[in-house]
Amino acid sequence: MAELIVTLLEYRSAEEAMRRRTGDSMRMGSNDLQALRFLLKAQGVGRTVSGRDLADHLGMTSASVTALLDRLTKSGHVQRTPHPTNRRSNMITATPGSDEEVRQTLGAMHRRMIDASRALSDVDAELVTTFLAAMTAAVDDVDRESVSS
Repeated sequence: MAELIVTLLEYRSAEEAMRRRTGDSMRMGSNDLQALRFLLKAQGVGRTVSGRDLADHLGMTSASVTALLDRLTKSGHVQRTPHPTNRRSNMITATPGSDEEVRQTLGAMHRRMIDASRALSDVDAELVTTFLAAMTAAVDDVDRESVSS
């Protein structure tokens, strides 16, 4: 049991280090990169994103998200366009160049992750998926408990 938790913590440390390196190579902070990935994912499924959506996803204040969006707009990674039905809101989208930059930066890592997951049998993949979902729920519950306390 302890070895499993240690291995999970080692994975998390490696992932955090990868995010720092990626952010450094793209000249972005981790929240900037996380915002960009959220925008790209939303665009991939045809979902519009507002500043409020981004703030909720990142757990940030509206003012902090505005500063983040100012940085990403200035760097050419995102654009703001007026919302078609809400005059007080903007739609936030990642620029096409951002999509390509993220793909170039993270593509090889994503391929290695896919290769590692494909090496699992269906039974093992289901077991790992169940475990990671339970760990995600455990972490999310801790966050909710501390907020409601």
